[in-house]
Amino acid sequence: MRVPHPAISDEVVKTLKEVGYTFFKPGSEYCLEIIAKKEGVTLVIKTLNNVDMAKKADMEDLQSLAQIFSASPIVIGSKMQKGEVEPDTLYERFGVNVISLKTFEDAAVGSRFPHIYSKRGGLYAKVDGSRLRKLREEHGMSLGDMAKNIGVSRKAVYEYEHDQMGATLRTIAKIEALL
Repeated sequence: MRVPHPAISDEVVKTLKEVGYTFFKPGSEYCLEIIAKKEGVTLVIKTLNNVDMAKKADMEDLQSLAQIFSASPIVIGSKMQKGEVEPDTLYERFGVNVISLKTFEDAAVGSRFPHIYSKRGGLYAKVDGSRLRKLREEHGMSLGDMAKNIGVSRKAVYEYEHDQMGATLRTIAKIEALL
């Protein structure tokens, strides 16, 4: 794996101390920088400036170590091929969650977790399905009516309402404009 990002690593340690995690830095530049534990939650953490530098084998090794420690693997980084690692967004790199330092701090300090996640095809967010259904029905729309108005299939609207699928940010904007 590529060399860790010392500035990010220092900020992660500072945040871990602030919220009462115990942690260990094994001094390796391989795939694991920090092991942290608090109240039954264990994290294995790697920091990188550019998260795209993490190779598949490196992420598999991080996952294997996480399994040994009954931990959650996480990569904290600042850049990626498409630009910055956005705050409040959860990315994935070969099965390992990737977040920005700001997102990590928000989750650790304020228990504020990402609302947006990145998958093939773009950025997505979970929809409050029961609220969506209620609003759709209040507006007198069928599943088909809503689907036509927002440019998705009837099945997609059904899955949003049953919390089975996230919607793209563009679709969410269309839903908000419609309702």
